[in-house]
Amino acid sequence: MVILAAGKSSRMGLKTSKVLFPVAGRPMVCGVLDIAHEYGKNSVYMVVSPDVNDALAAENVHTIVQQDPRGTGHAFALALDEIMNKDPHMASKKIIVLLGDMPLLTSSDLSILLASSHNAPLSVIGMRPPCAEGYGRLCVQNDRLIRIVESKDATDAEKSIDLCHTGIMCMDGEFAQKAIPQLVPSPVTGELYLTDLVRLAQRATYCQGPWTHFMGVNTRQELMQAERAMQERLRAKAFDQGAYLISPETTFFSYDTVVSPGVVVHPMVCFGPGVVLDSDVTIYSNSVLEHCSIQHNASIGPFARIRAGTVLGPFGQIGNFMETKNATFGAYSQAKHLSYIGDAVIGDHVNIGAGVITCNYDGHSKKITQLDDGVFVGSHSIFIAPIHVGKNATIGAGSVITKSVECETLALSRAEQKAIPLRANSRHLNRVKKGAPEAPVGNLPE
Repeated sequence: MVILAAGKSSRMGLKTSKVLFPVAGRPMVCGVLDIAHEYGKNSVYMVVSPDVNDALAAENVHTIVQQDPRGTGHAFALALDEIMNKDPHMASKKIIVLLGDMPLLTSSDLSILLASSHNAPLSVIGMRPPCAEGYGRLCVQNDRLIRIVESKDATDAEKSIDLCHTGIMCMDGEFAQKAIPQLVPSPVTGELYLTDLVRLAQRATYCQGPWTHFMGVNTRQELMQAERAMQERLRAKAFDQGAYLISPETTFFSYDTVVSPGVVVHPMVCFGPGVVLDSDVTIYSNSVLEHCSIQHNASIGPFARIRAGTVLGPFGQIGNFMETKNATFGAYSQAKHLSYIGDAVIGDHVNIGAGVITCNYDGHSKKITQLDDGVFVGSHSIFIAPIHVGKNATIGAGSVITKSVECETLALSRAEQKAIPLRANSRHLNRVKKGAPEAPVGNLPE
C-alpha cells in the first residue's frame, strides 16, 4: 500500500503540507491511513515532503521523503524501491496507490477496485465529477482503458471527456518493477506521471465510483467543501445510530464521535475528538465537548465547555456556563451554573452550587479536589486544592476551603460581617441619582 502525500500545497497558502490540515478534527491524511491499514496491515508506505515526516512519527507507516518533487511517477518509484528492499515478496502481490489529500475515501471504494483488478496488471478508479477541470482523463475504447492523459497535456478533444482519473490505482508488483524504469518525463512539465503506466500495460481495467468520495483538496475552498461533505456523512451516521439532531446543519462532529440510541443534540453544538455519548444523553445548545465521556441519561449545557478528561456519570447534570477539565462526576451529581471544576473527583449525589471554583493549579503543578458522596457545596465557594471533603459534608456558601473536611460536618470560612454607620455627608449616602444633578458635598446640611 502506497500513499502519495508529498505535494507542496502552494494553492492552499500553507506553510506546512495540506495533508496535515484537519478535516472533522484530524489531519486528512490520517483517514486515508486508516483505510490503508485495513488492506495493507503493517505494509503501508507514504511518500511525504520533508516537513511532514516528523508529524507522522507516531503513525504506523513507513515514510519516504521526496526532497525534490518530480511528479507522481517519481514519488512512486521512491516508494517501490523501499518496498522491494524491505519485502521482495511484494513482486508477486498487488500494490495499491492512494492519495493523501482524499479525506472522503471509503473502504468500499477499494473493494470495488480490487474486484476489477483480478485479471489485469493494472486497474484504476474513474469518476464523473460535475467539473472535470484539473483532472486527468480516462481514454477508453470498446470499454477498454487505453491511456490516461493529464489535464495539463490534454488536447481540447481529450478535455471534453467527462470520465476522470481519481488518482487511485492497483497494480501487480512485478509489472510495477518492469514498467517504472520505462517512464519518461512529460514534454510539457518535465514530470514523471504514474498514469503513463496505463500505456505500458498490455491490458488495463477501470471501475467507477461516486465522485464525492474522491474529492481532492488543493485549495481552501475545496477544504471547506470536504469538511462540509464529511459533516453530512457524520450526521447521517449519527441518525443511523439512533441519535436525534434538532438542527443537523449546526451540529459539528469529530471523526470519532460515538453516539448511542436516544441521544438528543440541540442546535449549535461542536464535538471535538474523543467524545463518547451513552444512551439518552442530552446536549443543549452552544456547548463544546472534547475527550470526554457522558454517561446514560446525563445532560450538558447550554453554553458549557467540557474539556479533556471529563466523565459525567449516569443522570448527572453539567449546566449553563460551566467549564470542566479532568473531572469525574458520579451518578446523579450536578453542577448547574457558572462554575469551574478542574482536576476533581466528585462522588455520587453531589450538588455544586453557582460560582464554585476548584483552584487546581499552584503555578507549578495540578492538585486534586475530592468531594465524596452526598456532599453539598454552597454557592460561591472556593476549594484550594489539594482538598478532600468527606461523605455528606456541607460547605457553606461563600467559603474558601483550604483544609480537608470531615464526613457529615458543616464547613464555613467567612470574614466577620461589620456594620459601620455612615455620616450625613458621606458619598455613600449621596450618590448621584440618574437624571438628578450632583450636589456638592461641602454644601450638605449638618
